[in-house]
Amino acid sequence: MDIKLEFGEKLLRHRKLYVSFLVLLIILVIVLFNLGSWLFLNRMADDLDEELGNRLRSIAIMTAHLIESRFGAAPKDQFGFYFFELKRILHLVKTENQLQSAFLINEEFDVIADDDELRLDLPAKRTYVQEDSLSLRSAWNGVAMASPLHVVEDNHFKSAYAPVINDDQEIMAILVVEANADFFNILRLFERGLIVGGLVSIVVLALFSIFLYWAISLLLKSYEMMRRSERLALMGQMAASMAHEIRNPLGVIKGTADVLRELYDNPQKPDELFDFIPLEIKRLNRLVNDFLTFARGVKLEKRRGNLGKILQQVGTDLERDEREKPVTIRYHISNTLPEIDFDPDAIYRVVYNLAINGIQAMENGGTLTFSLEKSTQHDQEFYVVHIQDTGCGISGDLTKIFDPFYTTKTKGTGLGLAICEQIITQHGGRIHVHSQPNQGTTMTFYLPA
Repeated sequence: MDIKLEFGEKLLRHRKLYVSFLVLLIILVIVLFNLGSWLFLNRMADDLDEELGNRLRSIAIMTAHLIESRFGAAPKDQFGFYFFELKRILHLVKTENQLQSAFLINEEFDVIADDDELRLDLPAKRTYVQEDSLSLRSAWNGVAMASPLHVVEDNHFKSAYAPVINDDQEIMAILVVEANADFFNILRLFERGLIVGGLVSIVVLALFSIFLYWAISLLLKSYEMMRRSERLALMGQMAASMAHEIRNPLGVIKGTADVLRELYDNPQKPDELFDFIPLEIKRLNRLVNDFLTFARGVKLEKRRGNLGKILQQVGTDLERDEREKPVTIRYHISNTLPEIDFDPDAIYRVVYNLAINGIQAMENGGTLTFSLEKSTQHDQEFYVVHIQDTGCGISGDLTKIFDPFYTTKTKGTGLGLAICEQIITQHGGRIHVHSQPNQGTTMTFYLPA
């Protein structure tokens, strides 16, 4: 079963990598697709702009040649006398080529004739053509040229300029033809759609990838809990059999040691060898009890009590013990905190175990501080217990410190902190550690009020 779970966990981790690679690949494809489409639309816009300019330029040149063939013999100062004929030609050119407008201007930008046959008066000056100074200068120099694309109030249009030359090689006027180019608005809409669509796609993909990561992480945690439950079940079975198989021989050994002490121990010259066997038997019994406690779990017997008194009782018991290194015990406990429901024996065991670990970390002595306060987190009240030492700190991986059989000491089974976490969790609380090398360690656990 454990092999299957481990294989499933590896498979999920591999799939997590596959998801990461797939998400990055899709984002890259979306970015490249949108970039390519954007470049294509810009290239299309440039090609359409150039094609429209060439078309207008050709129309302007042919129309100018048509006017020159009709009125080229007229002097420059008499060119305006052909007003109605010019309007008819310009109207015909506009209609046949689907232009927006066609008109003739002089050097002062006055309109000599336009494409409106029904209008007898001339429109005002077309001063906006001054913006195409380069194209106009080229036309007055005898070379027809198209202007850049104009955008006026979201209206796109393009112009072309061609000189009208008489037989005396005088430029009588400049022919201006204009065509609507609103199809560029459609291209701009496509460009904006590509940008918005690309951003929306990336956001949706990012949200989907976050969901997949969350789902896979949740599955990994579930696999880890299943593996841990399986290990606990196996440990429970092993511990139950070990308890019977080990305790009976230990009882026989302890009884034999007591008989040998009575027979051979000299009260006047006691031999310390007779103390080794009971001490080791006691240690083995404690080891078996730890296995049983962790594997089977602690059966809580909650009753209302004062959590601060438990801390003071542990401190008193520690002060009563004889130690080679001096340890000062301090308290920061509020006497106004009300009583809560908890298992006093189980919490005593947790506090005592954490305190002993702190004392063992202070090799040259130090200060052990018990703190109790009330805190509100996520609209729920907790009693927070801090057990702080001034020892050497924890050099191991803090993320594994509550794992069973994980220890940074040369002695011990690594079950002490795991049992503490189990007891606190059964109370509905949580426990964590904060430690820095050579600055001490603070063990903190929360119990719901």
